[in-house]
Amino acid sequence: MIAKQSIGKSFMGAFHYNLRKVFSKQENERAELLETNFSTLDNNTIKKELEIMRLLNPNLSRNTYHASLNFSDKEQITNETMLAIAKEYMERMGFDDNLYCIFRHHDTSHPHCHILALRNRFDGKVV
Repeated sequence: MIAKQSIGKSFMGAFHYNLRKVFSKQENERAELLETNFSTLDNNTIKKELEIMRLLNPNLSRNTYHASLNFSDKEQITNETMLAIAKEYMERMGFDDNLYCIFRHHDTSHPHCHILALRNRFDGKVV
């Protein structure tokens, strides 16, 4: 597995990118939401949840963590296995008490998923 990581400023931008793929009419561009701990996928509710988290650490400008976990095209990975690997990866990286979404993409020849998480934890500390 190869992990690619980045830190950015726009959680909603990355979220909308992934969500567009979930609802794509093109089968080869489609993605699946494997798991999230947001209360809903409603845009306004997510913005409110993000604002609550921002208030815990208002000086954190680059609050968005994005990682893709990429597997060999020879591997056959079920959604359950990919989710378990993604959750273990998040925990080992320190993202075990954060808002997050995990999306599986089907737009390449190799299995991969995208982890989108807030860098600030529920206790206000930053990963």
